[in-house]
Amino acid sequence: MACRACHFPPWDRVYAFFRRWRNHDLVREFHDRLRRLVRERAGRDSEPARA
Repeated sequence: MACRACHFPPWDRVYAFFRRWRNHDLVREFHDRLRRLVRERAGRDSEPARA
């Protein structure tokens, strides 16, 4: 089996990107966009109903 981990950059570079995204609230933005896309493709409202 091929080494899958060798296709990724060093962990500290990946973590630096994550830290930057987290600090600029981009992780939440990515999550919200993905949730809307999945819900729309499933034929549902893009935003969940608020209780």
